[in-house]
Amino acid sequence: MAEHSMAAPAAAPAAAAAMAISTAAAAMLFPIVARLRLCYNGKRVFGSDFSHAPWNIGIFQLEGKMASENIVQLDMGNFDEAIAAKGKLMLVDFWAIWCGPCRAIAPHLDQIADEYAGKVTVGKVNVDNCRAIAEKYNIMNIPTVLLFRCGELVDTIVGARQLQDYKDAIDQHL
Repeated sequence: MAEHSMAAPAAAPAAAAAMAISTAAAAMLFPIVARLRLCYNGKRVFGSDFSHAPWNIGIFQLEGKMASENIVQLDMGNFDEAIAAKGKLMLVDFWAIWCGPCRAIAPHLDQIADEYAGKVTVGKVNVDNCRAIAEKYNIMNIPTVLLFRCGELVDTIVGARQLQDYKDAIDQHL
């Protein structure tokens, strides 16, 4: 009678170890992802209601509207026309939804859009959706704010800054 070995092939222990690690990682991340999903879908979590948040639609998706009515969402279809506006200064924020510093400067840009309405147009380019524009202007870090006058780049601000830094750059080019 022939003996049949039930031993696993040599590769099986490595695969089992990898599966155990990935299963453990998934088990650790599940509560975090589940909590994010609850928050981002506007459900009450620990007594807070997130339904008013602009990022309320799905995980890591931003609603189509901006906080200020004076901010223009720019994309491949309207970018060149927007920055070429004669006589107006255009401030363009290159950002992404997952970028904490980008979200930190958003209130500054909202305030600038409201205070400088009629003199400066504020626009936002989501680098995840408009990679070609970001590549054209060599955007390597976000947030990056570019100032344009009549289609010409006149100033660049890289990184999150104080409100006054943005206002000083604008005032210099008005």
